[in-house]
Amino acid sequence: MEVLEDIIRGTLVVICHTVSLYLMSEPKPSIRHPLLFWVLSSVPIEAAVCLIFAFEGFTFQSGGVVYFILLFVYLALFLFSSAGLPARNLFLVLMYMTFFMLAAAISNFIGSTFFDGNAIAISAFRTCFSAAFIVIYPLKLREPFHKATDDIDKGWGILIFFEMIALASISFLSFIGAFIINDSGAYLILLMIVSFLLISAYIVVVRMIGLMNERNFMQALQAQQSILEYELDSEKDAVEASRRYRHDMKHHSRVVQSYLEEGRYDEAASYLRELDGYISGTSLPVFCDNGIVNALLRMYSRRLAGMEGTFRVSASVPDDLPVSRTDLAVIFGNLLENAADACSAVSSPLLEVKAFVQNRSLMVEIRNTMTGTICWKNDLPATTKEYGGTGLKSVVRTLGKYGGMLSVEQDGDIFISRVIIPIGS
Repeated sequence: MEVLEDIIRGTLVVICHTVSLYLMSEPKPSIRHPLLFWVLSSVPIEAAVCLIFAFEGFTFQSGGVVYFILLFVYLALFLFSSAGLPARNLFLVLMYMTFFMLAAAISNFIGSTFFDGNAIAISAFRTCFSAAFIVIYPLKLREPFHKATDDIDKGWGILIFFEMIALASISFLSFIGAFIINDSGAYLILLMIVSFLLISAYIVVVRMIGLMNERNFMQALQAQQSILEYELDSEKDAVEASRRYRHDMKHHSRVVQSYLEEGRYDEAASYLRELDGYISGTSLPVFCDNGIVNALLRMYSRRLAGMEGTFRVSASVPDDLPVSRTDLAVIFGNLLENAADACSAVSSPLLEVKAFVQNRSLMVEIRNTMTGTICWKNDLPATTKEYGGTGLKSVVRTLGKYGGMLSVEQDGDIFISRVIIPIGS
């Protein structure tokens, strides 16, 4: 009978861990069958746990050993198999283990109070809590949580610290309730206190995530404002230049008229060519009809000119794209910024941009010179910049809103970024 109970308890735990971690993770492309991966991973782990209990008995010491085995092995597997930000994945698995231990603490209290500590009853109640988590998380929590944390690149340390404190507190409560405290009233009071502290910690965490999202949003607005201010200054310079041209045009006309009256046609043509070159050299270039894309291309054309590099553009981007101005700034701004940074490290910089609409999609290709060999991580270049690595991730997340895609590759000393954005009819 005890063997059957152990098998039932072990099976329930495998189901809880396997399904919960499967639903919480975003698998890497190399994990083609994530549910099968978690099944094949969980069964050996739980079998090893059952063997420890079989040889040592369910004691405080063996329970502690098993707890740390489950914590660190599942943590390592989750971080290994999940794509996305490692810090967020660490936070996710700690959050799950905290919920699991809270369910264990509540189940221990119910089982010891109403079912004389029956192991099957305790496991059944814990499974019910996990089942609620399995239903609620993908339906209500997954999308808003991932949306809230996708753009956070820094500040995870304090969130993980809160989560570790919460996990340690609830784990301690679960252990002392199972092995030390026999007074159900005292245990209930402790359970309520720790649960209150746990809820308070999560409220703080949610608030901090909101503040960090507000910070990132303000940074994006400031970046867009900087672009617009830069272009506004350029427009002011162009207006001032055109005002000077109108003022000086009568003098230019008199010079040309004098040359023509004296029959000095070659000198008149030479003067006009010189005047045309001067006007063309000081006017603002127009690369495409889209205001945001054109502003970014102007800005990086000046940056390449400052490097004495070559900037080539072949762009036909309409102004009425079904893509928000902010998202266009994120996509083009990050790609051009990375390309310009790479160009700054070579002696003969080249940045080439092609953008056009074809087959109801906006096609973008950016080529830039670079040095060295790229190290890849999660199909994206690994960054070497401090606090870097978020630009291309932001591009991928933004493209996901429109069903678009990004591909990047290295071809010798040329780095190539390609973007496809469906834009409908």
